[in-house]
Amino acid sequence: VRDLQALRPALGCSETEFTAEVREVTFFERRPLVVVTLIGAAIGIGTTFSPGSWISGRPALGDPMMTWVILKSALLFSLIAHAVYVSIALAARLSRTGERRARVDLLDVTPLMPFARNGLRGALLLLGWIVLASLSLLAPWSGDIAIGGLCVVVGLAIASLLGPVVGVHRRIHEAKQIELERIRVAIGKESSLRVGSRGEWQPPDAHLSNLIVYKGLIESVNTWLFDLPALLKFSLIILVGVGSWLGQAFVERLLGVFID
Repeated sequence: VRDLQALRPALGCSETEFTAEVREVTFFERRPLVVVTLIGAAIGIGTTFSPGSWISGRPALGDPMMTWVILKSALLFSLIAHAVYVSIALAARLSRTGERRARVDLLDVTPLMPFARNGLRGALLLLGWIVLASLSLLAPWSGDIAIGGLCVVVGLAIASLLGPVVGVHRRIHEAKQIELERIRVAIGKESSLRVGSRGEWQPPDAHLSNLIVYKGLIESVNTWLFDLPALLKFSLIILVGVGSWLGQAFVERLLGVFID
């Protein structure tokens, strides 16, 4: 909601339409949330029956430890599934808002930066989960999920970064191409005027020079809204998360060498 309020000056809609847009982005119907939560709980319960999850063998169903692990896994995976679904849905909805409502000023895209900040925040929130998930490498079944889980997490981080920006990226890219075409036509007209009656090139005046400078300025517009500091922050987030994951694996292997 804060991101949408920050974007308000850059959205082409009335107050009534903006209120409706906020509700459309942030409102979730109960049924899909319940379905996603149940799917996550089912996955969590399924993991408790994996033989690799139990070092000394799986307890009987009536055992208090088994009951506790089933309840804990069901709750944990249902929360994860709920969070992933909401994050993906919000990113898609923000992207749609950017594509439908964003007012693009190619000379100043700063008002649209909350889209990029939202993506960076989503990637940052994944960092804590990545670090905690690295502890799973200590489990007996870690070799089966380590690489796959790492790829999934990195993929989710990239999706969190780019998801909210895709719609406004298309809007900026379209406006940029239209403006560049107008500039090319204007430069072509000015260039033809520079040719003298005998086909000799005449020195360009300030108008043509300004058009060439303006063309370079428009070409430099970043349609993805991410500047170098933002990309460095994202790279640092990924490196910290992946480093914690790989570092845990390295420590485990190192300890194994000394113990053996």
